[in-house]
Amino acid sequence: MERSCIVDAPIAEVFAFHLDTRNAARIAPPGQQVLSVEGTFPLRLDSEVRLRVRQLPSPWAQTWLVRVVQLEEPTLVVDEMLRGPFPAWRHEHRFAELPDGCTRLTAFLKIVLPAAAPGLVATFVYAFLFAWDELLFVAALTQSNAETIPIGIRNFIGNYNSNYDQLMAASVVATIPVVIAFYAVQRWLVRGITAGAVKG
Repeated sequence: MERSCIVDAPIAEVFAFHLDTRNAARIAPPGQQVLSVEGTFPLRLDSEVRLRVRQLPSPWAQTWLVRVVQLEEPTLVVDEMLRGPFPAWRHEHRFAELPDGCTRLTAFLKIVLPAAAPGLVATFVYAFLFAWDELLFVAALTQSNAETIPIGIRNFIGNYNSNYDQLMAASVVATIPVVIAFYAVQRWLVRGITAGAVKG
C-alpha cells in the first residue's frame, strides 16, 4: 500500500520531524491513539522505539516495537516492526522536494497522475467488463429499452427452439469490444495488476 501527501515545509524539516517518533501522536490516523513513545531521539540506524498504541474502539493498548533498518538523509527512513499486529512489516517514508515552479496541481498532473495511471486503467477495464457482462441485475431491474449484451444474447434462446447460429454470431460480436479494450490498454493493465505484488 502506498500513500503520499504534500507538506508545505522544507524537506530537511520534514525529515527531522520523522526522526522524532514522539511526533507520531500528531500524525496518527483517526481511530488510533499513541499513548507513549520510548526511545532515543533523533533516530539513527538500528534505533529501536517502543510505542503503546490503542486502536479504537478497542479498550486495550498494544505494544509496538519498531527498528530503523535504513536511513538516508534527507530522503528516506525505513522502519521494520519487530513486535505488534504486523511483525516484519516494513514502513518506508520517502521525502522529495517539489520540482521548481510546481504547484500542488501541476505536481498532481505531472507526478501523481502518471504514477497512478496503470492502476486507474486496470480499474477502468474491470469496471467496463462488469458493466458489459452484467446479466442478473439488468434482467431483474431494467426494462426492454435498457439491456446489456447478455440480455440480448439470451433472447435467442426460446422456450421451444433456440437460434444457435445467431446466438453464436452475437457472442462473437459481443467479445470484439472487450478484446479491443484489452489490447489497447494491455501495457498499463499489467502494470496496474502487478504494482502491488509482493515477492513471496
